[in-house]
Amino acid sequence: MKHHILTILVLVVFNTLTIYAQDKIEYLEAQATITALTSKVRARNSTEKASITFVTQGGDTILSSAKLLHIPFLGSFKKVGDQITVNYQKSNPYLVQSTNELFVRTYGLYILIGFGVVISAYRIIKISKNKLLS
Repeated sequence: MKHHILTILVLVVFNTLTIYAQDKIEYLEAQATITALTSKVRARNSTEKASITFVTQGGDTILSSAKLLHIPFLGSFKKVGDQITVNYQKSNPYLVQSTNELFVRTYGLYILIGFGVVISAYRIIKISKNKLLS
């Protein structure tokens, strides 16, 4: 019985290491010009995309699109002709991400968790003060 559990544990660890051992995708940074903006609103979800053009480090001009960080009902405050910083894949420069989108993907959850901790701590302190006063 212990031998089977040990075998399963080794297989799970090996599979996990195999997944994390994949090659990282290399991104390069470029300045892009917004050529068009499109907004989509679906129920509670809204997105704003920008059609962009930029020049790769190899000198190729690429036409692509990237999601913009925006505030629902207000937009992204970007307009046609504005410059934005984008990251594109070195192996496929048509796959583009705006730096704002990367920031939200990387730190958005941590910011929300921190905000929740601060609100919870405030409420706990407020409740404990009310109990002491009673």
